[in-house]
Amino acid sequence: EALCCLLMASICQSLGRRSEAETYRARADVIGEAMNSNFLRYGCLWLTAQFALHSGDRQKCLQALRSALAIGRTCGLSGYVGWQATVIAQLCGIALEEGIEVSFVQGLIQRLWLPLGPELRPSNWPWPVKICMLGACEVTVRGLPLDRTRKAPHRLLELLAAIVASGGEAVPVARLTDVLWPEADGDQAQENFKKSLARLRKMLGVEHVILWQDGKITLNRDVCWVDALAFEALARQADSRAMNMRMQDSGETGKHALALYRGPFLGLEDMPEWARSYQDELRNRWIRLLTRRGDQSDSNAGVSDTVRELEAAIEVDPVAEPLYQRLIPLLLAKGRRSEAAAQYDRCRAALARWGNRTPSAATERLAMAVIHPGQRL
Repeated sequence: EALCCLLMASICQSLGRRSEAETYRARADVIGEAMNSNFLRYGCLWLTAQFALHSGDRQKCLQALRSALAIGRTCGLSGYVGWQATVIAQLCGIALEEGIEVSFVQGLIQRLWLPLGPELRPSNWPWPVKICMLGACEVTVRGLPLDRTRKAPHRLLELLAAIVASGGEAVPVARLTDVLWPEADGDQAQENFKKSLARLRKMLGVEHVILWQDGKITLNRDVCWVDALAFEALARQADSRAMNMRMQDSGETGKHALALYRGPFLGLEDMPEWARSYQDELRNRWIRLLTRRGDQSDSNAGVSDTVRELEAAIEVDPVAEPLYQRLIPLLLAKGRRSEAAAQYDRCRAALARWGNRTPSAATERLAMAVIHPGQRL
């Protein structure tokens, strides 16, 4: 009877008959408790999480998920009678976002081959290939870092980076050859590309991760996650939210985007010239997110907290000049003139070393305020 109740609860929920679904779930729960059955508890808790999610009660959903997944891990359970792959996939994505039983959930996804749109998967989803290019270039294949002993040639990683910097989808091969082999003639550049792509695919070792169709290259987002592209998508959503709602805060989307930005695209050293515009674009998106959050926190937190946040952000990307322009006046307002001077010196040194330029006029005006106390900013 209990198994039939679990099945009927799932069917009724999918048909929108929520009251009946809850009645069946509750009956299965009563029987499960009477039998002291972890299998029935497991199924009932999944249904509780599903029903709570659909009704908008996220806290109840998370509470049920924690209990269900703890039972699943302890008892070695996977599915349950009446389970629906799309629903379980969505709930697993939420569990990963919240850090609930992460290892067990990742294994569950792989065992059940759960379907979830790439745009809905969190960064800790068990992707076959993960490409991280913010702060440094790191590639993970099936959960393991790319074996450096296999010698990942710089040129292959540069090809991968060029695909990412070009948007990762429907990138014309001609654009990639122009960037990576500018001196070669058309036929030679095409041959170079074919060989490099074959070697890159072999190095990654995952089928269909890079698609080549109609003269265009696409990273298969169903098997491949890229931090830069994920950050860019979230930052766009946060910008749109802030604009449409006329809010200074970007919400949870903005927070998730900020968490992904671990540093400039490809880092700071040995930056290829063709990547600078994309690096600048991502940096500017990151600065906008930080600025919006800073404007929000200025009214809710003390200056000291804002100073610490800006200092931490500069550690992440020391070439982000607008952050110095926000930080230095705050330090001066607190009478911390020597620290303001040190930040200006750091800005100038960072821009000279990695930006190949000098501070802007706005930053130089701040420097004058540091040198001449009392001068208006």
